[in-house]
Amino acid sequence: QEFIDCLDDHIWIKTTDGLYAMTNRSVEQAWKKSNDDIVGKNDFDLFSAERAEKFIDADRLVVATGTQNIVEE
Repeated sequence: QEFIDCLDDHIWIKTTDGLYAMTNRSVEQAWKKSNDDIVGKNDFDLFSAERAEKFIDADRLVVATGTQNIVEE
């Protein structure tokens, strides 16, 4: 946790079920939510349906290709 909190990039880890397992401070600040408000939630819990679908599509691409994907927020 300490390592990723030092990074300016938005970093999060999700479970295979699409639930947020961990985020860094940069995400908390950008989303204006605490880690406790994010962890255990899915994209539909946190965002509009349109934005949630974009994130889910990006997740599917990452899993399918095994590569990084950047989603503009």
